[in-house]
Amino acid sequence: TTNLSGEGLKITILDDALFDSGSADVKESARNMGREIANFLVSDPPRNVEISGHTDNRPIHNAQFQSNWHLSVMRAVNFMQVLLENDELDPSFLSAKGYGEFQPIETNETRDGRAKNRRVEVLILPNTELVQD
Repeated sequence: TTNLSGEGLKITILDDALFDSGSADVKESARNMGREIANFLVSDPPRNVEISGHTDNRPIHNAQFQSNWHLSVMRAVNFMQVLLENDELDPSFLSAKGYGEFQPIETNETRDGRAKNRRVEVLILPNTELVQD
């Protein structure tokens, strides 16, 4: 989904479209989506882009990640790496954040709510450069 606010344009992608459960590896089937978003992000002048990973509040149960925080950070970083396969994007304008379970958008009491909380968000910040004549 997309949402335009004073914060910027936010693209929200539910985690099951990008990752297998408990994994931070971007699915091969999702790489095309990443390429399309990367093409959309190419702009002149470049804009700052924040990629954030989010999880539900269920403890992670695998040896690869110590916590949901670790999982959320690696999902954000790995999706950012897919975006940066586009050589027209300048890496200095992108950042990755992991929020773990600490910014839910729905209740974690239901399966549907937890599914919505497991997501990656791409926030395209407004261009704050002043236009001079």
